[in-house]
Amino acid sequence: MISDNYHTFPDRTPSRDRVRQAHYPLSPLQAGMLFHQMKGERGVDVEQLVCRTREAIEFEPFADALALLVRRHPMLRTRFGWEDGGEPWQEIVDTVVVPVDLDDRRATTSLDRPSDFLALLHRDRIAGFTLSRAPLIRARIVLYGDTDTRILLTIHHAIVDGRSFPILLMDLFALYEAQITGADPPAQPELPRMEFREYVQWSRDREGHDSSQRFWVDVLKGFTAPTPLAVDGLPDCHAEEISWQEEISLDAVDTRALEALANQHSVTMNTVVQAAWAMLLSKYSGEIDVVFGGTRACRKSSLPGVEDAVGLFVNTLPVRAHLGEDVRLQDLFQELRGAW
Repeated sequence: MISDNYHTFPDRTPSRDRVRQAHYPLSPLQAGMLFHQMKGERGVDVEQLVCRTREAIEFEPFADALALLVRRHPMLRTRFGWEDGGEPWQEIVDTVVVPVDLDDRRATTSLDRPSDFLALLHRDRIAGFTLSRAPLIRARIVLYGDTDTRILLTIHHAIVDGRSFPILLMDLFALYEAQITGADPPAQPELPRMEFREYVQWSRDREGHDSSQRFWVDVLKGFTAPTPLAVDGLPDCHAEEISWQEEISLDAVDTRALEALANQHSVTMNTVVQAAWAMLLSKYSGEIDVVFGGTRACRKSSLPGVEDAVGLFVNTLPVRAHLGEDVRLQDLFQELRGAW
């Protein structure tokens, strides 16, 4: 049995001027996600957070805590708009309805729970979001038993990144704790958190900056074609009928060996993984000069206060690696780490 419950915030500032002032442009990564949405791709760029508890979660206090969370973080009240031939925009909506579902699945046997929950996750992800409607977050409390409760938070990636999740979860459960104990909600920071719009404006101010342009022209100088992911004799990796997903976990021995390798060359594990991926691309593409995408958090390298902000600050940048039969691993490490 599933019951739908909604919480609404009061509209404290109903004037059209406030809504108009809330309009601001998209970041490049947000624009890419909007492109996927407009193509009709379902379940793309949808983030799902699952919290499993051994104790019961009280529905009303949790729903109230989630409502307060969305009130506190403007990005969770963001929606997107666009018109034919015009530049897309985003705005913060003052009044939103937060969907919270209670899903009682206690009749499901313990053996069937893993497959049942995976199917639930799939249905939830495919449902997606309509980016023109806020909020782009919803929650579901799934009851499998008195000692098996799962909280599913589904959020569109266009409004948050991975570094935002710990901030949101800490706030959410602190607010929930206050709700069930009757204590006052945790105080918000004296200084307001930096808003994502400030980051977007900062990024746009840097577009076309001479030093940035010179840097990327130098990084990509002489590179003329994308690194292929399919080569003669191998299947096209983009063909839907042969696509698959495989997850491999390294044991403790292999993990310690990789950590030792990274420490030996004074690089991070990220550099080790990038080097392995570069070598793999080179091996299967037959190219000795490869470029692939690397994701940066873009937190410490941008504006003050961004470490504690909620939004999509992550960015994907081209990573270039030069390989050949005589390339030394330590040189590849230093090249990648220096560029990063």
